[in-house]
Amino acid sequence: MSSLLKKQISEKVNRSLDQGVMTACQIKVVQGGKVFYEGKFGKDYRYFDLASVTKGIFTTPLIIELVEKKKLDLNSRVEKYLPGFKGHDVGKIQIRSLLDQTSGLQWWRPFYKKLNKIPVSQREGELKKLFLKEKAKKSATCVYSDLGFIVLGWIIEEIYQLPLDLVFKKTLAKKLKLKNTFFIRHFKTRKNKNLFAPTEKTKDRGIVQGEVHDDNCWSWGGVSGHTGLFSTLKETSQLAEMLRKNYNSGSKTFKKFAQRAVSKKKGDWGLGFYIPSRPLSTGGTLISTESFGFPGFTGTSIWVDTKRDVTVTILSNWTFPHIKNIRLRRVIRAELHDMIWEALDGR
Repeated sequence: MSSLLKKQISEKVNRSLDQGVMTACQIKVVQGGKVFYEGKFGKDYRYFDLASVTKGIFTTPLIIELVEKKKLDLNSRVEKYLPGFKGHDVGKIQIRSLLDQTSGLQWWRPFYKKLNKIPVSQREGELKKLFLKEKAKKSATCVYSDLGFIVLGWIIEEIYQLPLDLVFKKTLAKKLKLKNTFFIRHFKTRKNKNLFAPTEKTKDRGIVQGEVHDDNCWSWGGVSGHTGLFSTLKETSQLAEMLRKNYNSGSKTFKKFAQRAVSKKKGDWGLGFYIPSRPLSTGGTLISTESFGFPGFTGTSIWVDTKRDVTVTILSNWTFPHIKNIRLRRVIRAELHDMIWEALDGR
C-alpha cells in the first residue's frame, strides 16, 4: 500500500471530521483475502449502526441460502409463504420483484407514527395489518423499497420458524463465529452507550446512541429485514469477505443475485444487491461494473469488486448530529472509494 493513499484518505477524512460531517470514520480494504488498508479516524467507537447494510450482509445472503436449499422459490408469490397476505397486493408480489426493486411498493412509510401510540407487544401485529392496505403500483423504473425488505424478513422468519435476530445468531453469526454483530431488541440498550457511534440528535428521541436509528425499526423493537444490525469494522469486513468468497466459490445462484437483474433503463440492481451506477456510484466512479454491495443511510457501506477481488468496508456516523448535507457526504464517500481504486490499480 502506498504512503500516498494513507495521506489522501487521512486528509479527506480529517477534513470531513473538522467540518462536522461526522464524528467517526473507519475504513478497511481487503484484496484477495489480505488487508490492503485499514484506518480509524475521529472517536474510536466500537459499534456502528449498519442501517441498510443489514440488507446486503444478512437478509439477501439468507434468501440466497434458502433458494439454494430449495426452501424458497423466487418465482412464487409472497402469499405462498405468508398466507395472511392472500388476496392483498403484497401477497400477489413475486419474491423476485422484492429483490430487484420492481415490486411496486413505496420506498418508505412513516409507520412509526401510528405504532408508537400502541403498546410495544402489539406493534408488529399492527404493522402487518398496515401492510394489508399497501398497494403495489408498477413503475417504469425500480423503486428501492424498505417495505420489500421488511416483507423478506417476515418470510425468513416464517421459513425458519424463529424471530429474525435468532435466525441471525443460528446462521451467519454461528458460521462466522461473530461475537460483536447483533440486533438490539425491544429498546434494550447495551450497558455502555459510549461504545456505540451516535447517529442523530433528535427532538423526540434525544441522542440516538446504542439503539437503531431507523424510526420504523425502532418503533417495533429494533429487529427487521431492512435494518437493525450493529457491528464492528472487523466483523462487518468479515461479512463483506463472506460475500466475496461466496461469489468466488462458483455458486451459480450467488452470481445470479450479484449480477444485473433489470435493464439499465429501469435501474442498477442485482437481486437484493446494488450494482454500480454510472457515472457516479456510492462506490465511486472507478469501481468496476462487475461489483455489488450495499450502502447504509447512517454512513456505512460495503462493496465487493469482483474484478479486483477486493472488499471495501466503510463505517461512519454522518447522520450525527443531524442529517443535513447528506448529498455532500455521499460525494465524500465516492471520492474515498476512488482513492482506493486508484491505489489498487497503481495509478
